[in-house]
Amino acid sequence: MLTFPWNFPEIVRKFEHGHFKTGTYWRMFLDQSRAIVDFNILFREFHQFCAIPDEKGIERICEGRLAQAVNQSVERIQFHGLDIEMANLTVEQPSISVLKVEIAHGVDVERDANGTLDQWKVSDSTFLGAKTKYYTPVNDTRDMVDSMKADHRPYCVAMTCLIESPMKMYVQN
Repeated sequence: MLTFPWNFPEIVRKFEHGHFKTGTYWRMFLDQSRAIVDFNILFREFHQFCAIPDEKGIERICEGRLAQAVNQSVERIQFHGLDIEMANLTVEQPSISVLKVEIAHGVDVERDANGTLDQWKVSDSTFLGAKTKYYTPVNDTRDMVDSMKADHRPYCVAMTCLIESPMKMYVQN
């Protein structure tokens, strides 16, 4: 009943055991691109949207499948007469560490819009220490240079981060 789909203990365990190693480039990217500001905002808003609860807010900041899982979890909690409460609202989190970076090119951020894997040719590479996958439709005959055109889907940089924060969410009757 009280499961939170955004708790990923296996990622934290792997990080604590040293399986994830990212270079300083991605930490600099986080700072220089101002993504760290966005992560702080998203982290705070996520907690607030769960505590309110605000289904549309969760859908705005989470990818479709995650938003659906979170909203279903919040609904189950409320169905049992409980509320999600938040404590120690913090605008800027004291520590955000980059655990893993993955780059995808050619697919939509919204996973359900991409169809099935058999519709794609997938090639693997790396870019500055990040695993990179290039997705090309099976029937696509364009040259690699054609992927620079505006109608081709952009690069999607996915960063898995460990955020240490004094903010707490808890379930209360």
